[in-house]
Amino acid sequence: MNMNWSLFWAAVSAIFTLLTAIIAVWAMFRWRKQDELKVKLSFKQSIANYSFQLTQMPNMLIGPALRAENAEKAMQLNKLLSSCNNSWYLCEGLLEKNQTVNTAWKFIFNKNKEYLNGYLNSDDLGAMCLAILHEKFVFD
Repeated sequence: MNMNWSLFWAAVSAIFTLLTAIIAVWAMFRWRKQDELKVKLSFKQSIANYSFQLTQMPNMLIGPALRAENAEKAMQLNKLLSSCNNSWYLCEGLLEKNQTVNTAWKFIFNKNKEYLNGYLNSDDLGAMCLAILHEKFVFD
């Protein structure tokens, strides 16, 4: 039996090239999943920071005197809301199908100003933060 070694090594090379391509495609999908995990985790961490700042503030910001007294905390709350918003945009729609998270986030984003103007109790915002924090969406 006379074996054509060049044909054999060409076949081995083709098999290893195919295996390398398969591994590269698999790695790209894994990296994508890691990036998705990072942005979801970033959003959840931003909500946690916002929620904590909310606990450091009065339940209601009724009256100009109380709003003035808490102006620095209110500015910090707005910065944290901005961080949440940035994290939400970085998710690029990954969480839009999650009704709990989507509804709670829209409530927080739309009602933050009402709280700062004394028209909303912080407990309402806090409940929505907790809804997001208790929802399992990062490692799904």
